[in-house]
Amino acid sequence: MRVLAINAYHGGSHREFLEQWISHSSHEFRVLSLPARHWKWRMQHAAVTLASDVEARFHAGERWDVLFVTDMFDLATFLGFVPAEIAALPRIVYFHENQWTYPVAENETRDLTYGFINLKTVIAADEVWFNSDFHRREFFQASAEFLKRMPDYSLLDTLSQCAQKVSVVPPGIQKAEMVKRDCRRRPLQILWVARWEYDKNPRQFCEAIFELERQGIEFRLSVLGQTSPEV
Repeated sequence: MRVLAINAYHGGSHREFLEQWISHSSHEFRVLSLPARHWKWRMQHAAVTLASDVEARFHAGERWDVLFVTDMFDLATFLGFVPAEIAALPRIVYFHENQWTYPVAENETRDLTYGFINLKTVIAADEVWFNSDFHRREFFQASAEFLKRMPDYSLLDTLSQCAQKVSVVPPGIQKAEMVKRDCRRRPLQILWVARWEYDKNPRQFCEAIFELERQGIEFRLSVLGQTSPEV
């Protein structure tokens, strides 16, 4: 099967998921991606920008059997810019996160425009994959709460229909070689593997560490996650 995989935010878990899938798949992938920065701009322009690339490749003779995109992509807009043959492909979207519930910085107000882009993408897709069942339930609950506030044409029936095409597809984990050791007398080893930024709530993590220290529990701490210049 020939998969056209569009990754408009090609970094972090978005990139890792796709690369691991490709490395373990027998399918043929054509990956079109954009750098993992300026996420709001990516959600606005990527559909138009990459539609031109897809159309050029189509006219050059490339063909695909299925279209795969992620939550950072405006699928509904993309379908309006590509040839009918591309728009007719089976469409899968994978949700790493959603913009209804993704944490915002303390000094920011949530822009619901991006949550609605997510919702339109779900409506436009043939299959919707969430990385966890909690995320699936959270997205549909937040979508319903948003639609109930609208003055008319609330789309709640459409939302209910969308639930029928949803699956939970957890991201894979690269298997590591395990070495069995006697750790009963060793300090507890704690790893922080996420980005050290507000959306991962490092403050709560630090509070837990301070509590362990207060209780006199011996531990070792390793901070392995990606950092930004501001940290």
